[in-house]
Order: sequence, then C-alpha cells, then structure tokens
Amino acid sequence: MEARAERLRDEVRQRFATQETFDRIESFLLRQQQLTSTEEPPYVQQIEEKTAPIFQKDEELGEVAVTLCRLKNQYLLLHHALQSKLINLMRSMVYGLNNSDYLLFALVSRSLIEHVACLSYLVQQSDRILDGAEGSGPGTPLKAALDQLLGLYGKAFYGNRFFGNEGLGDSMDAVALVKEFISPDIRESAQYYNSLSDFVHPCFASSVLIAAFKLGEGTVGPSLGEKKAAVERILQITGPVISTLEQRLQDFALVGNRIDAHQRKSLQPAATLEGLVVRKVERVEPVEAPQEPPKEPPKEPARPKPSTTGAIFFTKKGKPWLKY
Repeated sequence: MEARAERLRDEVRQRFATQETFDRIESFLLRQQQLTSTEEPPYVQQIEEKTAPIFQKDEELGEVAVTLCRLKNQYLLLHHALQSKLINLMRSMVYGLNNSDYLLFALVSRSLIEHVACLSYLVQQSDRILDGAEGSGPGTPLKAALDQLLGLYGKAFYGNRFFGNEGLGDSMDAVALVKEFISPDIRESAQYYNSLSDFVHPCFASSVLIAAFKLGEGTVGPSLGEKKAAVERILQITGPVISTLEQRLQDFALVGNRIDAHQRKSLQPAATLEGLVVRKVERVEPVEAPQEPPKEPPKEPARPKPSTTGAIFFTKKGKPWLKY
C-alpha cells in the first residue's frame, strides 16, 4: 500500500477541528506497522524433541513444559492476529475519512471500542490465571491453570459459531465485554457504543452521513451542519479510544513476556516444578526530568512524529520476538 494511502489528506484535516484524533490515527497506524513483522511469528518448533529431556527427568515437569510451549505459540498467533486486524481496521478508518465514507468510519470506531474491551478482558484474565498458576503449587494444579489459559486464547478465535466449533461458541460476547471490561478512562466514549451501532440499523438513515446533498423543500433530515457535527463527535469519541487501545496492546505484550519467561525456564536443564514462578512485569511510565524553559518558543512541526521507543522481547538467539 502506498505511504500516502496510510495518511489523512490535508483537505480532510482542514474540514474538521479534532486534529488530535487525526494525529493519533496516523501515529497508531505507523507505530503498529513498524512493530508488526510480515513474517510468521517465531513459534516454538520441534516441541516434542525439545521437551524429551525434561520428560526423562520428570514426567510432570515435561507435561508442563509442553503446555507452556503450546501456550506461547497460541499467544503469538493471537497477538499477531489482533495486531494485524487492528492495522487493517485503522487503514479502513483512514480510507473512510479520505473518501467521506463516514459510515465506514463510524463502524470502525465502534469496533475499536470492542477491541479495547476484549484486550482488557484478555489481560485481566491472563494475569488472574498466571497469578493462580504461580501460587497453585507444582504439578497438576499448575498444568491445569496453564491449560485454562491455553483454552482462553483458543476461544478468542471462535467467539461465534461461524466455524462450527460448538464447544467454543459461547466464549466471548462483544456487547457484554464492552459493558463489563471497558477501561474507566474511556467510559465516556463507551457510552456512545450503542449510538455507533445504530449506523448499521436498517431503520436508521445512516446514509445521511454519506450523502452530501442538501435537503429538498419540505423534506426532513439533518442539515449539512448537523452532519458535520456528528462526524466531529465521532472523532472526539475515537481519539481517547485509540490511545487506550495502544496501552492495552502494551499490557498484552507484557503478558506474552511473562509466558515466554515461564516457557524458557521450563526447558532449562536445572528446571523444577517448584521453580516455575515468574512474577508479573509491571509497565513503568517514564518520568521526565524538569527542563529549563526555552528562551524562544519552539517551532511546532506540522505533524508530530510518533514515538517508536518501547520494550523489546528477545529470543535465545538474540532476535526480537515482541517489540513495544
């Protein structure tokens, strides 16, 4: 895709006042594309061969090691799928805004709220299960907790019955997740979730946001000013959602780091069931040192460059497998 297609047109930016949301859209898209590899996720290969020495030493530990290898692979697939889908959704948002397709824009905004809730749910449940695994003691309780987390990530791919997996069909419901797991910092935006859903309702004239025609004499419908105000409101709703979405992606990356640490530890020659404890990694926000005020006001760039710094999780060979 051409770089220009990844950016919002100047005339679109000039049409609306919510410039901060435009910056967040472009920043999120650029950042996630830099973090996402087009190659296959670095799955654990030859699991049976790698865990054979562990089985010879301790069968229970070997079963836990196999489960951890599978769990890491399932997590990597889920993380890659979520990140790739969010990139495509954000591209659709840029396309919708650039082409005055505000119906598409509203639907993507609604979907982003659902993804924030889903990621919040996955992070919360992952931490709960991993905390329980670490405190459950060695052996069967530990493996049972890890199997539960493995099942959670598997169900994330089968939240409906489209693929015919009846046993996984009741795993996740988007509306329920939004009601229960939406982040407090975007609860105000989430209040508009149902309103955004109305854009696909057959009894709602959602085409009023697409059509640019004026009202005919004697007709009823929103004016051009009201249409513009509606789009502006969606932009105001979407900005904080994008920021929170990126935070939840970082939190989910820390879950992956935690799983990776367990998995690596289980394959060490000196590994024991009692030693498989890796505490949750807390994300620490950087603290900026106070600076002297400049003598002259700095010139602000036309568009701020998105930050690309963060944490990098490496493989044994020194190659990154998760970046944030």
